[in-house]
Amino acid sequence: MCQPVWVNAYLIGEPGGPWALVDTGIPGFGWKVRAAAKARFGKNSGPVAILFDARTL
Repeated sequence: MCQPVWVNAYLIGEPGGPWALVDTGIPGFGWKVRAAAKARFGKNSGPVAILFDARTL
């Protein structure tokens, strides 16, 4: 049985500029966050800050 899963990850910033990741996701979905960041900010871009939900740690 497949169960639906929602993952909240926020990429804050303008395309091509500096950006921050606010991640409240779950293990195993990092590839989706990386793909979205690459599409929005470029393949050689990295976040200036990463903020995690306390439950992520």
